[in-house]
Amino acid sequence: MNNKEQDNYSNATLDLIKKFIDSNQRKRINSLTQIESEVENIFNLGPSLFDMFDREGDDWAAGWILQVLKKFKPEFFENTKFNNWFNTYSDIDINYEELQLMLVEQKFEDADRLTSSYLRKLAGKLAEKRGYVFYSEVKNMSGKDLETIDR
Repeated sequence: MNNKEQDNYSNATLDLIKKFIDSNQRKRINSLTQIESEVENIFNLGPSLFDMFDREGDDWAAGWILQVLKKFKPEFFENTKFNNWFNTYSDIDINYEELQLMLVEQKFEDADRLTSSYLRKLAGKLAEKRGYVFYSEVKNMSGKDLETIDR
């Protein structure tokens, strides 16, 4: 493939990604397999592709693309910043990197269990000991941490 053909593929893939980002939820869901089929071109676009996304945001388009890359092109993650691409914040010094990695690796049951443990930690020692959170304990949880978990 010559440079012009490669540029055409890259531009078409970039257009697909931009369309994916700008689409509503339903249209995004309908284009997921198309995004997967472009994984080689997405990989070739490289890390600069993620300049389009907000690391502070909660747009699942970036997460989906990271999941596709992790599944089909794990070498993309030699730059480890993409294992924990979204910025996270905690009032009680919880490190959310393991949760992000589980989500990127699509280990959803493990991520659910870890999230549950984080919520118990946020609720306090009694919730951790008992193994669940009472509704009345939610109001005392860190809003910053709850927002991070939600994102």
